[in-house]
Amino acid sequence: MFDYKIVWTILKKEFKSYFNSPIGYVLLVPFLLLGFFLYFRSALLSNQGSLRPLMDLLPYLLLFLAPAIAMRTFSQEQKNKTQELLFAHPITELEIVLGKFLAALSFYLVFLGLTLGIVIVLFMFSTPDPGIIIAQYLGAIFIGGAFLAIGIAAATYTTSQVASFLLASAISFAFILIGFDVILLALPHFIAQFVTELAILPHVNNLSRGLLDLRDVLYFFTIIAVFLLLAVNKLSQRKLVEDKNAKQKLNIALGLLIGIAVVLNIFMVEYPLRLDITFNRLFTLSNGTKKTLESLPDIVTINVFTSANLPGPEQVKVRQIKDLLSDYKRYGKSKLIIKYLDPDTDTDAMALANQSGVEKVQFRTLANNSFAAVAGYEGISINFSDKKEVIPFVQKVDDLEYQLTRKIYKLVNPEKIKLGIFTQNKPYDQQKSINNLRKVCKINIH
Repeated sequence: MFDYKIVWTILKKEFKSYFNSPIGYVLLVPFLLLGFFLYFRSALLSNQGSLRPLMDLLPYLLLFLAPAIAMRTFSQEQKNKTQELLFAHPITELEIVLGKFLAALSFYLVFLGLTLGIVIVLFMFSTPDPGIIIAQYLGAIFIGGAFLAIGIAAATYTTSQVASFLLASAISFAFILIGFDVILLALPHFIAQFVTELAILPHVNNLSRGLLDLRDVLYFFTIIAVFLLLAVNKLSQRKLVEDKNAKQKLNIALGLLIGIAVVLNIFMVEYPLRLDITFNRLFTLSNGTKKTLESLPDIVTINVFTSANLPGPEQVKVRQIKDLLSDYKRYGKSKLIIKYLDPDTDTDAMALANQSGVEKVQFRTLANNSFAAVAGYEGISINFSDKKEVIPFVQKVDDLEYQLTRKIYKLVNPEKIKLGIFTQNKPYDQQKSINNLRKVCKINIH
């Protein structure tokens, strides 16, 4: 039976061991100095009061810091033959792994706590959004937990600390590498979309913006759980050396748990649940947008034209577009219809895209070891009655709400603004003022 007291005892023992030996100070001081130097160098060059430069550097610092923290958890005990003494006590493998993981995570939190000096400096000399900083630290905790779980799993499969360090660093770097454009562009679209969700950087970047997305949180918990289960599975197999059936059942159970986690992540992709924790509500629809959608006089149709073969980086943008439009649908309700069309596979959708003014755009992709151009659709048309507005190509999502709301308002409110002028000047001066205003504003004044 799982005992939390045992986990707490292991946690305290392992956490103290980091500071009872030089290893803790050897890890903290150099990485802190390196992080501070690289942060202030980048911040001063960009002249921005933001914690983003540190968060951009953190995944690469963790490639070395996390494996260094985790490598001693099991490799040292296997080398010193003290592992059997640990298992001689009435302790389960899950309790051991969880206790050591939480100890390593606590030590990593000490490292993050020492970076709060940067936050103090930011608030002294600028006005950052506290919500964004909170989200960035949450992202730092999640990615640190993921890399530490990878390091602990690597430590159970090796007897050498050096081998554990190298294996954990390689696996962690693989999760970063598959998020690079050069990798995503070289993959077929159906694989690139899956790899984009598997890569760790897009999820970290989403959190760093100040948007707490359940899909990102679930992703990190899945990575942590999978690698900790791998560590538990490896430790449990020592009891099943001679029992092949039990060993096979254990591997099947592990495979089923990993499969369930993957399916759950795939299912949640289409059901976003997001929390905007920025103080300025940067990712929440404005009151103007909400009022515009709630007061729609009749049905407004938004057609989103996207190709299935878009490169990986564009797939991330498509996901953000869908998330934004799901918020629009919540307020537009039955009077707002949103359709997602692929002109490459649907001739009617292609005709509608051409009629609306949405044309193919050239994207660069990697094929046969050279860059090649791939054409695809990534535009939006808005239809109301017999009128329409169009965004031929979505350049970025940051200002998409403004563009959509402005075009919807223009469609449903066709009345032109009337300008009246009141003056006590003489008739000649009145006419002169009107003529000057007509020239400057380039409008018809009656």
